[in-house]
Amino acid sequence: MEEIVVRRVAELQFRPRRPEPVPVSVLEEGPPVKMNTAAVLREGARVQNELLLQEKRLASLEAGEKDSGEFTRWQEDMKQREAAERETEVERRHLEARLSYEDAIIAKESHLRHVQQRAQAMKEESQSLMQAYFAEREEERREMRRLVEAAAGQNAAKEARAQLQAMKKSIVEAVSEESRSLMARALEEAEEEMQCKAELIRQIRAMERVHVPRTKLVDLTQTGGQGLLVEMSVAELRERLGLLRVAEAQEEERRRRDIATSKQAKERLISETKESISRHRQEKSKETLNRCDL
Repeated sequence: MEEIVVRRVAELQFRPRRPEPVPVSVLEEGPPVKMNTAAVLREGARVQNELLLQEKRLASLEAGEKDSGEFTRWQEDMKQREAAERETEVERRHLEARLSYEDAIIAKESHLRHVQQRAQAMKEESQSLMQAYFAEREEERREMRRLVEAAAGQNAAKEARAQLQAMKKSIVEAVSEESRSLMARALEEAEEEMQCKAELIRQIRAMERVHVPRTKLVDLTQTGGQGLLVEMSVAELRERLGLLRVAEAQEEERRRRDIATSKQAKERLISETKESISRHRQEKSKETLNRCDL
């Protein structure tokens, strides 16, 4: 009876079949997947991080460490440093925006002062011309009075007074007409000059916006001579516009060279990354085969 039981138990014990390893060609080559540039860079970064972690673990094992506390602290330090750099960048951009706003306010105030000074100078010049004109006419009036006083007889006096009244009227009309003409001509010249400057300033501003912004420290206590565009003459503005055009052409040429260099560097990086990914996959395939053989 015991022999029958032992024989049946032996028949019920099955020997598990050993799994067959995956072909080496499949592990080395892998399924055909077409990767774009972004996928290659992401895969390369992942492989690089994995290799760095393996190196750190090996270094820790060699040093006799049994935990990852130091690595965790390093990660925290890096996160804090990146956060501090981002905060510094945000503060820098905020300061640049603030300085640009203050610069615009100063330019507007300077422009208003320039217009007011120009109008005051025109007013003073007009008053000076009118005073000189009145002085000349006053001298003619005194001369006419002397003629009237020297004239003999009542008829001569009447004629002299009539001439004097006509001269006064003509003087008043001439002064009014000449004043209006001088004022209109001065205003037209000022308007033409301001329009020319505004067009040149607009072109200069448009070209300066293309270049990398440079922060300019502003002395808020300074009342004049800040180097603003409105303080330049038309010739100076045209000269600056020409210099900016030359600088823009040089900057465009530099950008083209930088783009070409960057493109070549990117192509080399992608090629090296693909090679690194391929080597990493082959090493992992060999490790998998070795484990299967064991």
